[in-house]
Amino acid sequence: AAVAVEPVWMFIDPSRFVPKMLGDLQGRKIALGAKGSGTLPVALALLQLAGVNPQPHEAHYLAGPQALQALGNGEVAAAFVVASSSAPIVDQAVSMGLRPLMLTSAQAIERRLPWSHAITLPRGLLSVAGDVPAADVQMLAVNTNLVTRADLHESTKFLLLHVATQVHGDAGPMQPARRYPSQDGLIFPQGEASKDFFVTGRPWLYKVLPFWSAYQLNRLLLSLLPVL
Repeated sequence: AAVAVEPVWMFIDPSRFVPKMLGDLQGRKIALGAKGSGTLPVALALLQLAGVNPQPHEAHYLAGPQALQALGNGEVAAAFVVASSSAPIVDQAVSMGLRPLMLTSAQAIERRLPWSHAITLPRGLLSVAGDVPAADVQMLAVNTNLVTRADLHESTKFLLLHVATQVHGDAGPMQPARRYPSQDGLIFPQGEASKDFFVTGRPWLYKVLPFWSAYQLNRLLLSLLPVL
């Protein structure tokens, strides 16, 4: 299931360098995210669309806090971070005086990358008192997917989805209530337990029977009813 939408932050230090567009990062040092992270492939995909090809001496594979530190020290011109607007790493960036880059081509990128969404960061969302950002900022966001190993028991997957509804179902700064979990925007193949969950929700059987028994009986009913 998709369980959240997280903005792709391209932080810059406005006191050092303010690019007008993503392509202005060509030839500059960039913190792309740690190797093996989800941030790195997202950053590379965006840069490729903008015609930016970081050379080995320009690519810095740094995780969030290290990337912000390098940006604050002037070691890189921009830092990519994928995180919720309420994440501590975003608060850290704001406190350092860093600001998100306006992605003027967000709508076009959304149509080129099916796993992305064009969003608008409202003025003052990061800090009402400090008026950060000082104007609406066009950005890109990606879905966070909840994935499991293929050999995990189907009933456990169903239970995880039930818990995900409780954890991710509330409204957030960038998403309405009951938007997640969702079967939209999935990157990996959707399992049978996930398909069943989004059809039936949490059936009444789970209120009267132990979890394992209720799951097996519910699966049996789903198989028998179409035949009957």
